[in-house]
Amino acid sequence: MNRNDKTLIASPYSSYQKWRDEKPVWWSDGDLKGWVLSRYDDVRTVMKDAKTFSSKSMGEMESQTVTLPLLTDDPPRH
Repeated sequence: MNRNDKTLIASPYSSYQKWRDEKPVWWSDGDLKGWVLSRYDDVRTVMKDAKTFSSKSMGEMESQTVTLPLLTDDPPRH
């Protein structure tokens, strides 16, 4: 995903719909690297299972000092 993509900026909701229909879970190599989940039920599943879907390992970000936003922090801190 590239946040500066002109198609995404011009019509974000059609992009979101296309993701839900064609690739509900995918890896983004754009300016925001990471997994993208575009369906509500998938997001709920991931958010409820911190053991399987931990934010503890942040890949490239591990070498940086990063404080995770509360939404992405794992229990018991969240």
